Amino acid sequence: MPSNKQVICANCGEPMQQTHTRSGLKLYVCLHNTAKLVKTRTGLPKHALVYCTAKVFGLKTAFDNMTANTDLTIQKLRKATDDKIDDASLYKSANLALELKFDAKILPKLFGAAMTLGYSLGITAQKSIESLVIGIARKSRLVLDNIGVVFLAETAYKWYRESQLASGALTEEERHKAWTEYAIKQVIETAEQIRKTAQETMRAAT
Repeated sequence: MPSNKQVICANCGEPMQQTHTRSGLKLYVCLHNTAKLVKTRTGLPKHALVYCTAKVFGLKTAFDNMTANTDLTIQKLRKATDDKIDDASLYKSANLALELKFDAKILPKLFGAAMTLGYSLGITAQKSIESLVIGIARKSRLVLDNIGVVFLAETAYKWYRESQLASGALTEEERHKAWTEYAIKQVIETAEQIRKTAQETMRAAT
């Protein structure tokens, strides 16, 4: 029978659900998370810490809804970022990118590219991805400069006209699309160049 003693999740402060295994071990499960904490038959240990993702739950739900018809998963983003970023921050950046109509298919590659750029400048993975998403969201040259991406708006507009075989003035929607797509292109291409240079340097040193 379950004990009357409650085990409180150290993160969300809510009581954990108690069950028993066939061997008689007490098992406590935080209802906000799949993390489990096993107790001995003799009772509760002195320390009852468990990781709870209660604060991540809403972000995960939004992410799952926005990626329902895509093959993007949090596992792919974790792999692309070498597990350097906590899930809350990863979900938050991904959700913002998806709300801004970033192509879900390129997010892993884009996040990985942002990390490469950041590392080359001594910036953390989380800061690099935040700069990527916020910089593009705000069309901020200053923020994108955090990861070494700098270009003039007119350069983006010219590239867009040439790629679309268009002429004349761009509409506001076209300018927005041109700026965003060119920024993404610059992030990916600059990161690829940095990786290529690093590989060549390593080969030359061996």
